[in-house]
Amino acid sequence: MHLLHFLLLPFRLVLIPLVLTAALLFLIAKIAFVCGAFAFGARGRDRCTESSPSPRGSENSAFENYRRATLRRLEDEASEFRSFLERLRHTADAADFEAFLKARREGGSGAQG
Repeated sequence: MHLLHFLLLPFRLVLIPLVLTAALLFLIAKIAFVCGAFAFGARGRDRCTESSPSPRGSENSAFENYRRATLRRLEDEASEFRSFLERLRHTADAADFEAFLKARREGGSGAQG
């Protein structure tokens, strides 16, 4: 059982960040698609702010309000997701470090003297 856990550890350390990165990229692409801009420079951000006119020139105020609220919500979700990723990385690093210390204590106690 311990050998299986040891063999699957690299897959977990690679697969989880890859899946989370793919989800983050999906959210970023979704925001960029809604804004109509795939450039992440100043021009791309300006197209999604409340003060700028709609890139499609819609005159429907209800739709514009909905679009602004949706963009705000997506930006909030992306921000929450980024903080979640940071906490997850910290937790994984802490768990790896604890496992390293435990292995060192169990196997390395004779090498200190």
